[in-house]
Amino acid sequence: MATQLRAFRQENDSPSSRYIHLNVGGVYYMTSQETLTRYPDSMLGHMFTQEKIPLARDEQGRYLIDRDGVSFRHILNYLRDGKLSMARSTGEDDQLLAEARFYQLDELVDELSIHLNVEGVHYSTSKTILLNHEGSILSPLERDQGRRYVLRNGADGSLFRYILNFLEVGDLQLPESFDKYDQLEHLAKLYELTGIQAFLRVGLVVGGREYVTTRGVLTKLKGTLLEELFTQSPVPLKNDHQGRYIIDRNSEIFHHILEYLNVGDFNFPPGKFYHHQCQAELDYFRLGDCMFPITFYCEGVTSTRRQFQASWKNLTKYEGSLLQRQFSIAKVGQPPIGLRCREYALDYILQFLKYGNIDNVPNHMYQDLRQEAQHHRLPELVRLLPNN
Repeated sequence: MATQLRAFRQENDSPSSRYIHLNVGGVYYMTSQETLTRYPDSMLGHMFTQEKIPLARDEQGRYLIDRDGVSFRHILNYLRDGKLSMARSTGEDDQLLAEARFYQLDELVDELSIHLNVEGVHYSTSKTILLNHEGSILSPLERDQGRRYVLRNGADGSLFRYILNFLEVGDLQLPESFDKYDQLEHLAKLYELTGIQAFLRVGLVVGGREYVTTRGVLTKLKGTLLEELFTQSPVPLKNDHQGRYIIDRNSEIFHHILEYLNVGDFNFPPGKFYHHQCQAELDYFRLGDCMFPITFYCEGVTSTRRQFQASWKNLTKYEGSLLQRQFSIAKVGQPPIGLRCREYALDYILQFLKYGNIDNVPNHMYQDLRQEAQHHRLPELVRLLPNN
């Protein structure tokens, strides 16, 4: 305390400590010459040195400065303390930056404005906005040749605009067509922006079971029902009293669907679910390309027990066929199934089931293939084969 008092007395005893009265845009201030000349190269430093520039005065003798009077309080506080200590709104920061440039306070300009290079996309913002989210790690380190701070994040640089908007207004405002939730989630985690992470987090109740996931996961695969639902605003689903979205589907299978969206692979317990149960859920959520293959082999004395794979949907495609009857109740992950069929003919049958057509069949195989098609009750395939 004694040290601060001595410094105060020394400042006020100095020749430059006389107080100066100002009229800035109609707002009155009183400060010392030493404060106004703290930065000699600034406009205020030049204006109020001993060789001061002639200045206009009002009727009470106050020096007139035709600038924003409200913002000038921040200018004075910065001149006194060398830092910005008062809370300000984003609008005040914008105005204060303009005032700092006018008064040629380069240090304050640097404090208020930051130029960024985010994966090649350039932004201008303020340090106040950039550090506005408590606990985030937005701390630019290096600069590019244009003196812009470089932020490398491994995502689309244009997405950083939404980060800046969130830091400025406290809300994540996304266009209706926005579809890069997974990349935005990556940025929120990278910069530890918990507010954005909370917005992207989604609570679900599926078949009575609770799930927590993110919009990035739910919208990862284009064209699916989940992607369609969770890129809309608002999401067209009912909510429970806790705001979780309600989906009336099989909860156990949905658990594995979420797992697939997260890691790109299914991990169904062997023999727990029937193929037709899983397929019904995949079709509902428009995940039709995510088929669970059934493994089988040909039985018989000439069989090499070579294993084949085909999707349940293809094997049960033709109502009334032996394949449809045999595989309709197959379970996901069950051991390979034996099938009575000639191995060389089965390759062509599977081709037909998948594409609805066959090609490159040697002439000497037509008769055997016709017999197999008739045996398996596939009249559609029989019609494709020549009679001789």
